[in-house]
Amino acid sequence: MAVGKENTEVAAAVPMDKGGEILKPRTDKREYRRIVLKNSLQVLLISDPETDKCAASMNVSVGSFSDPEGLDGLAHFLEHMLFYASEKYPEEDSYSKYITEHGGSTNAYTSTEDTNYHFDINTDSFDEALDSLYAGEADWTMEYSFFDVSVNLTDAGHEHMQDIIGLLFRHIKLLQESGVSQWIFDELSAISEAEFHYQAKIDPISYVVDISSNMTIYPTKHWLVGSSLPSKFNPAIVQKILNELSPTNVRIFWKSNNFEGQTDKVEPWYTTSYSFENITELTIQEWVKSAPDVNLILPTPNVFIPTDFSLKDVKNKETFPVLLRKTPFSRLWYKPDTKFFKPKAYVNIDFNCPLAFTSPEAAVLSNTFVWLLVDYLNEYAYYAQTAGLDYGLSISDNGFELYLVGFNHKLRILLEAVMQKIAKFEVKPDRFSVVKETMTKAYQNYKFQQPYQQALSYCSLVLQDNTWPWTEELDALSHLEAEDLASYVPMLLSRTFVECYIAGNVEKNEAESMVKYIEDVLFSGSKPISRPLFPSQFLTSRVVELGKGMRYFYHQEGSNPSDENSSLVHYIQVHQDEFAMNSKLQLLSLIAKQTTFHQLRTVEQLGYITSLSRSLKAGVYGVQFIIQSSVKGPGHIDSRVESLLKDLESKIYKISDEEFKVRWPN
Repeated sequence: MAVGKENTEVAAAVPMDKGGEILKPRTDKREYRRIVLKNSLQVLLISDPETDKCAASMNVSVGSFSDPEGLDGLAHFLEHMLFYASEKYPEEDSYSKYITEHGGSTNAYTSTEDTNYHFDINTDSFDEALDSLYAGEADWTMEYSFFDVSVNLTDAGHEHMQDIIGLLFRHIKLLQESGVSQWIFDELSAISEAEFHYQAKIDPISYVVDISSNMTIYPTKHWLVGSSLPSKFNPAIVQKILNELSPTNVRIFWKSNNFEGQTDKVEPWYTTSYSFENITELTIQEWVKSAPDVNLILPTPNVFIPTDFSLKDVKNKETFPVLLRKTPFSRLWYKPDTKFFKPKAYVNIDFNCPLAFTSPEAAVLSNTFVWLLVDYLNEYAYYAQTAGLDYGLSISDNGFELYLVGFNHKLRILLEAVMQKIAKFEVKPDRFSVVKETMTKAYQNYKFQQPYQQALSYCSLVLQDNTWPWTEELDALSHLEAEDLASYVPMLLSRTFVECYIAGNVEKNEAESMVKYIEDVLFSGSKPISRPLFPSQFLTSRVVELGKGMRYFYHQEGSNPSDENSSLVHYIQVHQDEFAMNSKLQLLSLIAKQTTFHQLRTVEQLGYITSLSRSLKAGVYGVQFIIQSSVKGPGHIDSRVESLLKDLESKIYKISDEEFKVRWPN
């Protein structure tokens, strides 16, 4: 399938009816046309006058499930070979090179049942790139699907696996016996309708990948819809699916390092130790009977489902965010929607807390505070997320941040709920223990990260202010108790400045009212939770300035002795955040990216993971090469990067004005 400014002319194609054949969102201004090639391959053409790129995706209904016995990985291997060379385009990497030189990118993926190839490119170069990707259609399909339930277990949960499985099937039985409720279907329909008709416009390459995947599964009318809209209320079908969720159809995967030494088989490729045994229906029924007596309930009506999709009447068409409000407690940046015209909004609240990262212990305590907040909000926020209103809490450079995004109608309700959790935060010892255990395992798993991930972490550790080694944070975490966190959080919040950005379908007075509410929660009363920052506490995040012409080398042993890979992060600090310089660096990265990939991965075969990207650390931009290799050490890899940089410099100087305008017309 293809998207671009104009419908692409495809040879030997049979045009199909353009009117009313494909169901599309009410707010979608794009035009769609289905054609069928002589080889019966179906193609969807999309005309989008607003896009700055063309894109195409071809989905083949063959994935790793179709690998022949003894040829595991064949589908994934063939995925890579298509971009490498072909009979029509035999030159090594000529396809990828052409795409990159004309402002585009290529990618592909292999899943269990599909292989998907896709690219985007400047409009005037689309036809040749599409010709390179052309292939026939295979009609292999899989006629089954899976319904998965995943449960992350604590150490205590590991000891109660049978109880957990028993409770799961007890809840399934509750659903089966309660029948299919019309009101639940109506709620899901309302949510699905809203999400489909007011969906955000995504970049062309992501859009064509989504649709091409749908084209192998759904009838033409529902290529854009996929599974997002329920057709009609049919309780018999739903009940039939519910009844399929039975002990006779279940496969249970129980993973834990507690099984070390207790398994009798080894998977040949990754040498994973495992065992399997048959579990009878009678056994699971016994687990159901012996499970704890807890009150299982059905969901309640969802208060977050939006019903008001009206668009605000924006008086001032602001091109950039404006500083709408400033007080000693907060600052509000505001940008009304003047482009997308969707009943949605985005709110970002950055809580600047100077005490958040003053030591490894403070960093861990701040992190634990945020993890517990998310834990406390899980059940409540689930309803919001189901209704198309998402939120997130995370650690930021200067404290912690909250974002809310989605339909604006009920967004204020969720904001107030989160702020009340922050204001009335208390440490529940049982939940603290669970979160501490989860965080401990996350820290311990750092040692098993791939070498390139570890190298990136060390790069940040060396350059950025107030960052600490994971080993020190793990040590601090091991000594923390619930009482430590209870004492710390009031200190963390005692001095705070709130930086706010509100954009979308929100009027000025609504944005100001939200920030005023946040101020009232934190700063009002005779004993406020927070007080304004002292002037000296208004510090920005900092990175170490690398002197011009200076070279620094930081070497660290990999923490996983069983991983034979080495990795290099070659970081070049360039400039502070500035519009013109940002554009130049982006262009340089675009020019250098394909050459880097081709030379270091394809020609020299240093490693599978080979990339060049821009890096932003505390407002300072840089360029970083990331290479992971099992055949060469970091020293050799670094010498090859240096050689590549010299070649790049020579090539860039040789680019004429005419060639530059052809390759990068915009």
